[in-house]
Amino acid sequence: MKYLINSAKQIAILILTICLFGCTNDDSKYPKVVAGFTYTVNPATGTVTFINISENSKNYEWDFGDDETSTEINPIKSYAAGTYTIVLIANNVAGGSDTFEDEITITIPTTPCTTEALESINAATLNMTFKTEPAAGTIINDGADFAWVSNPSFDNALNSSCKVGKITKLGNNPWDNTQINLNAKLDFNTNGGLKMKVYSAKPGFKVRIKLEEIGNPNNNTELEVPTTKTSEWEELTFPFAASQTNKFNKIVLFFDLNANNKDTYYFDDLKVYAGTGGGVTPGAFDDGLLTNGNFESGSSSWIIGVGTDPAPVKTVNGDTFYSVNVTAAGNSYDVNVSQKLAIVQGATYTLSFDAWSDRARSILAGIGLSGGDFSNTVQTVNITTTRTKYTITVTASNFGASDARVLFDLGAAIGEVNIDNVSLFLQGSGGGTGGSGTTTGLAQNSDFETGALSGWIVFQNGGTAALDNTTSNNGGTWSGKLVTNGPSNPAFKQEAVGAGTVKSGDKITVKFDVKGSIVQPGAVFNVLLFGEGAAGASFTHVFNPTPTLTSSWTTFTGTYTIPSNADVSKGLSFLIEAVCGGDAGCKVTANIDNVSVTIN
Repeated sequence: MKYLINSAKQIAILILTICLFGCTNDDSKYPKVVAGFTYTVNPATGTVTFINISENSKNYEWDFGDDETSTEINPIKSYAAGTYTIVLIANNVAGGSDTFEDEITITIPTTPCTTEALESINAATLNMTFKTEPAAGTIINDGADFAWVSNPSFDNALNSSCKVGKITKLGNNPWDNTQINLNAKLDFNTNGGLKMKVYSAKPGFKVRIKLEEIGNPNNNTELEVPTTKTSEWEELTFPFAASQTNKFNKIVLFFDLNANNKDTYYFDDLKVYAGTGGGVTPGAFDDGLLTNGNFESGSSSWIIGVGTDPAPVKTVNGDTFYSVNVTAAGNSYDVNVSQKLAIVQGATYTLSFDAWSDRARSILAGIGLSGGDFSNTVQTVNITTTRTKYTITVTASNFGASDARVLFDLGAAIGEVNIDNVSLFLQGSGGGTGGSGTTTGLAQNSDFETGALSGWIVFQNGGTAALDNTTSNNGGTWSGKLVTNGPSNPAFKQEAVGAGTVKSGDKITVKFDVKGSIVQPGAVFNVLLFGEGAAGASFTHVFNPTPTLTSSWTTFTGTYTIPSNADVSKGLSFLIEAVCGGDAGCKVTANIDNVSVTIN
């Protein structure tokens, strides 16, 4: 028995020895974790961008020295003036870790941010400027945290607001979102859609706005728009169709949908903007076919040459404008500012702009291609030291493209050049046979044969609405053409026709010839009829079924009886629009001709 006990002891000692010396710690299988970071500081705002240079690590814990923490890889943090100790702990999957810390001193200059004067959470006047912190229950978190914070970058022309909204995704679900309940349903007859300014250090993400009916989430529509800037504010436009009016009273925001991350995003100035039903706001600048023609959104949509570099702008006494100082004379195109847009071959445009210099000198202004042989039509404009409005007429005689441009070539002479309030309007086209046009019932210039857009109001809304002399029906020369370009809803409209003639109870027939193509998903071709009364639109009717688009001319006919209680003292308005949401591949191309609106 004693022998057996001794043998058992020897075996136990042997097993223990093997465990102690024969097994190694799992940590030895992994390279050593080394924590570290560098950073850049925006001295104007106190915003710090941390750059993680840790080695052999998987997860990170940041302590920013002001009771805030983060688990992002490369976080962005806005500080008040002061000195802070930042601590980074880097970990690997086996539990190994390392710690690195550094001290940062923030000194913020006295240049102030801009305190907002207005804000509204009402559907009719929506304008979320974050002037004040949103009341409890206004914003609902669904997998993403919302916070009312200081603007991480306010020293810029686009968004100098003091306060903005901050969204931090929690990484729980790929559909993490933020919801906003409204007091009423959104009106896209008066409004063309929604706009919102966004900012993030994450490159190339997309923003999706989904509209829902409170209590009925299956009633919804959505648009998605990609961002183009990193660590810089930009404004995104979401053009919802008029057919979506009075359907939705909830806004759902998705930042980088389906990316299950823990990144941070900022947004500001979520608002409705004027659309095809509302015309131009009194006193507002109308840039026609252009975007940001008054440069009040900084360099947005304006570029140098045909590349991607933003055009230089200057702000003086609250007025932002393009400004460049030409120090050496050379080719006129050596110094340029352009905005890309669709130009129709054969069409004539009116280009207006303000310009001034520190001396008398000349510039070239006009339209042209962004590639190929760079065909263009430009005129020499002599500018002085006095700010002056100039208007020229230019025709795209032998060129046209969807990515053509308005251009200003400034490099042929020295001196400062300032440009502001640029607008471009389509006037018709040179070279056609012209004609007097036809009035059919209540519709004016219904066959477009004036070779101009008299009688028509044209809305580009991100796409193209223009005259076309390449196809028409019934022997004419001209037709109207609508082409979408990504999320957009270009339209033709006639307003307040038949005042004093049309009355409640009348049966109205809208009829026109149409041809084209439509590519789903998300594509719609709409025809709408509005009653115009003393208090505005008394009714809105969307014709259903909608027109059918084929490669051959067909005729659409829609009828509607004006309600007996509708005020039509100001007449009727009708709208023909092509609509594309945010779906990839969506495309609508349509030509219309011989439009008639009659009382039966």
